[in-house]
Amino acid sequence: MSTDQTDQLQDVTPSVPEVDLGDSLNSLTDLVLRLIDADACGIAQIQRDDDAPLMCTDRNAPPDFGTTVDRLHETGAVEQAFESGRSVAVPSEGDSSSSLVVAPLTAKEKRLGILVIRCRRSAGDIDASEIDLIETLARQAEVAFDNAILYQDLLSTHQKLKSSQ
Repeated sequence: MSTDQTDQLQDVTPSVPEVDLGDSLNSLTDLVLRLIDADACGIAQIQRDDDAPLMCTDRNAPPDFGTTVDRLHETGAVEQAFESGRSVAVPSEGDSSSSLVVAPLTAKEKRLGILVIRCRRSAGDIDASEIDLIETLARQAEVAFDNAILYQDLLSTHQKLKSSQ
């Protein structure tokens, strides 16, 4: 990279607004609960493909929601969602009148996390239009994750350039 390009990057970098992943995901979970017939939802991040998801944020979730997400991972529902590239609806444990929907979050073929929604209806009662809406919301979470990653990469590059001068 030339000195002029480095100077230009340094001039632009301070003007790039900070990307707050937490705020973006919180807003998205609020939106999920307004648009979907659900009583709880959460977003969990996946560090490596074989790791269990780690909760980033949730809304209206009971204290054991993280355990529920772990069970979704253990029972293969998370893997099924990633393999199919589509949301998967499964019955809630102990409550046949509700279900859990797992939507995979990916970017550039990398697993980023999952959107988990506890719906007020059984898995069989969730229709295709609602799944489409859930997947649209999941894509928004993907964009938020990807933007946060890109922002961190930009900051890292900026720091490297500053220290190399």
